[in-house]
Amino acid sequence: MDFVTVYKTRNLADAELIKCRLEGAGIPAFVPEESSPLAVLGVRVQVAESRKDDALEVIGADKLPE
Repeated sequence: MDFVTVYKTRNLADAELIKCRLEGAGIPAFVPEESSPLAVLGVRVQVAESRKDDALEVIGADKLPE
């Protein structure tokens, strides 16, 4: 299964909030850097590629982050 990043931030708490919003909408999501000491460099929220459009709608984004 391929995963895509639907949200990027430098704040782990923000990423966790977005993850919870997605999961509340029935979209499985994860934060790869959740337990990493390098999370201060950037944190991503990822979903299955097949759920990308649904996830972007839930978080109110028009496109994937660069």
